[in-house]
Amino acid sequence: MSAQENQLLQGTRPRELPQASRAGGPAATSQAWMVTFTDLVALMLTFFVLMFSMSRIDQVQWQNLADSLSRSLDQVAEPREPKPAKQLDIHRIAHRPGNNLDYLTAVLGNHLSEQEALAGAFLARRGGQVVIALPAHLVFETLDEGEVVHGQGRRLLFVLGGLLGKMGNRVEVAGHIKGPQSGHSKRSTWQASLRRGELVSQYLAATGFNQAILVRGQGHFHADHITGVTNQQREHLADRVDIIIYGDSGEVP
Repeated sequence: MSAQENQLLQGTRPRELPQASRAGGPAATSQAWMVTFTDLVALMLTFFVLMFSMSRIDQVQWQNLADSLSRSLDQVAEPREPKPAKQLDIHRIAHRPGNNLDYLTAVLGNHLSEQEALAGAFLARRGGQVVIALPAHLVFETLDEGEVVHGQGRRLLFVLGGLLGKMGNRVEVAGHIKGPQSGHSKRSTWQASLRRGELVSQYLAATGFNQAILVRGQGHFHADHITGVTNQQREHLADRVDIIIYGDSGEVP
């Protein structure tokens, strides 16, 4: 066989099949059909959504559904807390009004300036209160058994008791201690200030002042913030007893 015939035979040899076909297995298949199937499903879904949107909704059933969901959501969002069967609370007691504080300030100011027994006392208007400040040296003296009210202090409290008894307003007494003093604890300082308030309260009651007097101990007090007084007066005011007069009578109507 010539070379030319050999080349012709080789050119007409059939093409070799894929390996899977020669082994007897299935041939590779195409995945293009999945694209068509996906498009079909999307079109069908669009069609049913369009049909549902064009359908007529039963208004009664829709309103019932909306009301039911609204009640359910309200219960979840705002839980109701149980309320007590009785309202237990402390009501503020309304007292009968006393004399006008501006009037009392004017009257007391005249007495403090005219009566020698009240010389050295300070009068101040503080919000809804009138305060008579008695420096400790005007009222007390220190003995072996402790602080007591001396003779001048008894005369001063006797005059004040008579004035306050005529006015009929509610009165409190608050003791102050200049300090803190060396060698005194906070408790002992508070006890000493409370003792001063109790002594003044007892002497006021002895003059005929028949109302209940609330007594407080304020402990040590700094008078650096007090203005309009001399340094000596400021020192005296740091060590004092306050008689506090309120605008009401302390009596319940």
